[in-house]
Amino acid sequence: MVVGDMSMPDLGIDKASYQRLSTTIDCVINSAAEINFLQNEKQLKGKDLIAIDHVARFCVSGKLKSLEHISTYSVLLGRNKQLPLEEVAYDERPGIDLGYSVSKWEVEKRLLAMKEQGLPVNIFRLGNLTGSSQTGIFNAADMLSSIFMSSM
Repeated sequence: MVVGDMSMPDLGIDKASYQRLSTTIDCVINSAAEINFLQNEKQLKGKDLIAIDHVARFCVSGKLKSLEHISTYSVLLGRNKQLPLEEVAYDERPGIDLGYSVSKWEVEKRLLAMKEQGLPVNIFRLGNLTGSSQTGIFNAADMLSSIFMSSM
């Protein structure tokens, strides 16, 4: 694992490390996201698209690397439940107007366009992730956690 900043050029890591990593790794697993259900689409979309562009640029630097992108099932909320999930029309916004969902949808659209240009991309849509069963540590800012805590 490498700690960096996706909003920064070269992912916020030093040039030597960026160069070394770009020629030695085969796969990038991206699960980074700003999860904020209070921010609107405009506030989130710009940051998310810049970040995914920086990650994609890294994937094509040095040797070509696959990008395994962790998205969210919320891009599907409000859509026809009968439609197979892998066949969602990307020209259709998510059925709810939640900034987080729309921003993630925009990132998925960008990644699919990159895939058509030759970047190996896989998108995985996860449901809600909760706290650790071992430590009990959880994200207190998560909507589900907030609902649970407010009901106690």
